[in-house]
Amino acid sequence: MSNDPVPAGGEAMPIDPVLAIARKLARADAFSRLAEQNKARERVDHQEDRRANLRDQLALVEATTLAGAAVQVAELLNLFDTFRDCIPYGDITSQVERDARAIVRLAFSAMTALESAAGVKVDALVYDGYAAYQRNPWGGSTSASSNENGSIETVIGHFIAAERGWQQTKDEAGDLVTSGPEAARYDHALRALACFPCHTPAAARRKVEFIGTHPGLFETLRSNADLQARLLGSLVTVPGAE
Repeated sequence: MSNDPVPAGGEAMPIDPVLAIARKLARADAFSRLAEQNKARERVDHQEDRRANLRDQLALVEATTLAGAAVQVAELLNLFDTFRDCIPYGDITSQVERDARAIVRLAFSAMTALESAAGVKVDALVYDGYAAYQRNPWGGSTSASSNENGSIETVIGHFIAAERGWQQTKDEAGDLVTSGPEAARYDHALRALACFPCHTPAAARRKVEFIGTHPGLFETLRSNADLQARLLGSLVTVPGAE
């Protein structure tokens, strides 16, 4: 596998099929944002269907570059999130939680190494928020404590940004658009915030403080039994249990 698009002989290599799909995803996202701004509901739905179809195609082709492989690992993480969210909270044992955290750590470790070797971030190849960097358990710190606190701040920051973007979709009657890319990003950020595991008292305090003081957030979580259970579970994660 190579990240060099031109071999030594100078003849251009065929484009990585994964990167070709990534470019189409980027265009679909851009068109969806434009349609959202113009309140063209049918066009938004069309681009969302197109984006879902393109993401399905990512699992049907083989990457031929490091950058393409990084995109596929990011999609793996997105699919894993969807799969895990389908499991009733009552069926999630401590072993399942440990295995899930291990999968996320392994995938982010591989994706980060591929991005570094390729010299490009996945979000730059697809669209902002696709790789969900706020969920990276490795963070950027060598200290476990500061890594944890830095991560919760990142998750909170992404939630605030996603909420701000969703609020901008209000129509003339003041109603929020409940489908489309902005709503999807908000839902993803809300779930990421609720599920983020707190391994230190400081991180747990910060999370509870933010939820308790952010307007409407506590009520939103309280009205969703599944997210409420996941939130409570995230606050009682025992350090060293992994």
